[in-house]
Amino acid sequence: MRGDDHARSRDLEPYLLLRVVARPRAWLRGRLPLRWRRRLAVAAGGALGTGLRGAVAIILPAAQPWPWATFIENVSGALLLGYLLTRFLAAAPRTTLTIPLLCTGTLGSYTTFSTFAIEIARLGETGPTGFAVGYALASVVAGFAAAQLGIRVAARR
Repeated sequence: MRGDDHARSRDLEPYLLLRVVARPRAWLRGRLPLRWRRRLAVAAGGALGTGLRGAVAIILPAAQPWPWATFIENVSGALLLGYLLTRFLAAAPRTTLTIPLLCTGTLGSYTTFSTFAIEIARLGETGPTGFAVGYALASVVAGFAAAQLGIRVAARR
């Protein structure tokens, strides 16, 4: 392969997934209205995000004083959400199913407000209240900062 061909093929690699899903997507487009395709995208993304969250929970066990798994999931999810939404909203006409799939579905199930709330309650019950308040504040501040960083990085591109 010549240098130009290799560079061109490397530029197309990110679009390989889009080519793979193009045939089923075209089949669904002809059979399902857009609102149902969006619901399917959210469901598929939700399954993916739940699997990712489970993987993080396995890697970072819960038997720690600070709930690192949930903290990392929520902060990294905020970073990705800030980045992706900024990028996708700049390309709005082409993101009919991308935002429901990746943002609403995947990152919506990857991040977890319910576990965050339960962990704050548990920290307050089993330890000093200040520790629970500190965890809550650190999570919110870090999540906001991560989302802002994602937005700024996406805006530079």
